[in-house]
Amino acid sequence: KSGVLALATMKLKAIPPAVFDCTNIRLLNLSTNNLTEIDGALAKLTNLQRLLLAHNKVRTIFLRHGFCVLCCVKYLSS
Repeated sequence: KSGVLALATMKLKAIPPAVFDCTNIRLLNLSTNNLTEIDGALAKLTNLQRLLLAHNKVRTIFLRHGFCVLCCVKYLSS
């Protein structure tokens, strides 16, 4: 209920599919993982305001229905 999901330092290679069902997330911390792409399903997180991606190897951010999935994010760390 806090709206915070911390998945930092978990050696993730992809965002777990269950994350996309947590529509109340306001802050998603995915720092220090092994992510190389950001799934377009991230657009389902309509309340997301802060996305922490530092210390990953993100090269691709996928579009969903032609729109950038990060359009509502107010703060993005890389």
